Amino acid sequence: MVEDARLERRADELARLIAGHAPLTLRATKQGLHRMKPKPDEDEDLILMCYQSRDFREGMDAFLNKRQPQWTGE
Repeated sequence: MVEDARLERRADELARLIAGHAPLTLRATKQGLHRMKPKPDEDEDLILMCYQSRDFREGMDAFLNKRQPQWTGE
């Protein structure tokens, strides 16, 4: 059993981590998990949505310049 305070602290840490990710990537991940179809080619729209987004370019730029990304959900 995990003590309540420790569990709550860890849940807060994970919530902050997830909230800091790119909104479109999170959306695509949630949709992809929801679909759970055996044919990955049917989910190409989700991949394109992410890789063609401003957030993807922002994420790459932030990574290359060693800074935190500023997500917009676009």
